[in-house]
Formats: sequence, C-alpha cells, structure tokens
Amino acid sequence: MIKLPIKVVTFSSPKSVPWFSSAIALMIGIVLTITLWNYAKHQQTKHISNEFFFSTEQIANNILSRIYAYKIVMRGVKGYFQGSDEVTPTEFKNYIKDLQIDKAKSGIQGVGLVELVLDVNKQAHELSQRERIATQYEIRPKGQREIYAPIVRMEPKTEENMKAIGFDVFSNPEAKAAMEKARDYDLIAISAPITLVQDIGKQNVHAFVMYLPIYHNDQLTDTIAQRRASIQSWVDVPFRINDLMNGLAGEFPDDVLIEIYDGDTVDTKYLMYQSNHTANLHAQAQRNLLSMTKRLAIGGRTWTLFTSVTPAYAQRVLNQDRSEVILVTGFTLSLLAAWITWLLVNGRQKAVTRYKKLFAQAGEGVVILDRHHHVVDCNQSAEKMFSYSRDT
Repeated sequence: MIKLPIKVVTFSSPKSVPWFSSAIALMIGIVLTITLWNYAKHQQTKHISNEFFFSTEQIANNILSRIYAYKIVMRGVKGYFQGSDEVTPTEFKNYIKDLQIDKAKSGIQGVGLVELVLDVNKQAHELSQRERIATQYEIRPKGQREIYAPIVRMEPKTEENMKAIGFDVFSNPEAKAAMEKARDYDLIAISAPITLVQDIGKQNVHAFVMYLPIYHNDQLTDTIAQRRASIQSWVDVPFRINDLMNGLAGEFPDDVLIEIYDGDTVDTKYLMYQSNHTANLHAQAQRNLLSMTKRLAIGGRTWTLFTSVTPAYAQRVLNQDRSEVILVTGFTLSLLAAWITWLLVNGRQKAVTRYKKLFAQAGEGVVILDRHHHVVDCNQSAEKMFSYSRDT
C-alpha cells in the first residue's frame, strides 16, 4: 500500500461558533448604537443651548427696544417744549393722546413734566398752577426746602396719575439722584426701584422713573455748571416693571422663566420681576437644567436678566426625542443582526456537516486536489480504490 501525505480539510466547526458570532455582532451593534446615541444627545444639547441663547437674546432685545421706545417718546416731548414758546395743558394732553400710549400696551404709566422751583418762587408757582389746572394744587410733602421739583403735568389724566400732581420728586432720594444725573450729563437717566406716588399703600410693586432734562433755550449747556444753571424742567416717564413685561407678552417664549434683578447681582433681595411667581420653589432645579445671565444697560443703571428653561421648552424645541429613537432602533437592529448572524453561521455549519457525511459515505472514490494537483483529501472509497492510506 502506498502512503501519500494528504492535507486534511476540516469541514466542521465547534457548535459554539454560531453563538459566539452572534454575540460579536450584537456587541458591535450595541457599541455603534451607544456611540450614535451619545452623539445625538450631544447634538440635542447643543441645539437646545443654541435655541435658548437666541431666546434669551430675543427677550433682552425686546426689553431694550421697549426702553428705547420710551426714550423716543421722551425726546419727542422735550422737542415739543423746546420748540414752543408755551405749551398749554390742552396742547400737552392732545400731544400725549396722539401717542396712544394707553392703547399700545407700552407699559408706560404716563408722561409727565417736572419743573424746577426755587423756594422764593414756591408761592407764586402754586398760585399759577392753581389757575392753570383749576385744582387745589400744592407742593408736597409740605415743608420748606431750598429747591423743589414738583410734577406739574401728567398725561393721561387717570385717577392714579392725578395723585402725582404736585409731588416734589426731589423728596425721593432715588428719583433725585436720577434727575441730577440726567441734568448734569444731558441724558436720559433711570431711577433705582422706587414706589410711585400712584402706588403708595401697595405691596411688591417695583417701579421706575426715567428723566430727560429740558434747559432754557437761551442759555449755554456746554459744561456741568452751565447745565445746572440752565435747567428748567424734566420729562418724567414712570413705569412699573410688571407693566413693561406684560406689554411684551407674546413676543418671547412663555416656557422660558424670566427673572430681572436691579444691579449686576442675582440675589433675591434685588429681584424686581419674575415671570412665574412659583418659580422660587424650584428655581435651583431649573437653573441646573439650563440657565443664562445677561447684563442690560438701562438709562445709566444695570439690570440683570436671568433666564432658565422648563422641561416643556426642551420638548418644544426638539419636537421629538431623537436620541431615544436612535437607542431603541439601534438595539432592535443589533438584535436583528445577531439573529441573522446566528442563522447564517448555523446554516453554514449544518451544510458543512452534511457535506462531510456525503463525502465520507460516498460509494464512489472522491479525491480533492489543489491547483498544483497535490492531493488534499480523499474519502475511504478512494483509499480502497487506489490503495492509498492517510499519513497521519
């Protein structure tokens, strides 16, 4: 018997191969799914942050635009007075009426005029005002002071606004500081938070007054000393911050929580406005979600705008949670890939087993050669036919 070296071909594979291959496919699918899920979460967070940034910018710009509109009104009133020899109460009333500030939801409480009155002229001033407006006008609070700055006009003439007529604004330190700043630098200045005469007796009403100086036309105003000597009156525009923000309702998302503080510090003792009055109960939680702080320059003062989002904001911006869709879809496809891999490998293993049986049990001799015509394998029938034996 001739012995020839035969390279034995192994047709079978371990039974664990299908499960091992399936596990590999499943792990690869899970790794890819988690990678895509993390990327989607990062993109979502970036998208929400960008949208929130634009929302905060929109809120800030709307506030600044409304304040700018107040300034336009004030400069118009100043021009009206400086361009006229005299403005009668009726003319002033009609001018303010044409502005329609009470219908435009501007937040302005009214437009007034504050006159500078020296103590030596106080009595004559009061008599003149009583004749002009036909009412029991007097400067208050009572008492003798060197200089007074009473409100002599206020439109529209609502019951609340009429309470301000005759009030000496210089008796309020915050208002006086703003008026002096406006006078010295010929600019619009806003007061610190004050209680309007209209709001005396009310609680937690944060209000402000903006002042614009009016000088005598025939006097120089180049220096601070000249402006102090030339000051005649001030345009006076009071407003409540709640009215200001309510007038902006609908111009920015209502699922963004807004807080406004006087100064540059986020501190509850300086809190002036809060869009959601229950927000303090969960303010810290909301700030941990997403928040932003922005400083606003308002009439020579600084306001701090603090914004934070609600979960509803994130859902509205995203419309749907794509990361969850990726996670569910990825795991489903990973399981499907593992199942298909198991079917393919298991099917191949069964085919190999069937082929081995057919090869070994075939009645005819079968010899397998490689491309160099070397014997690779043969079945038992071939061994008997050619008297070959395997060299194991």
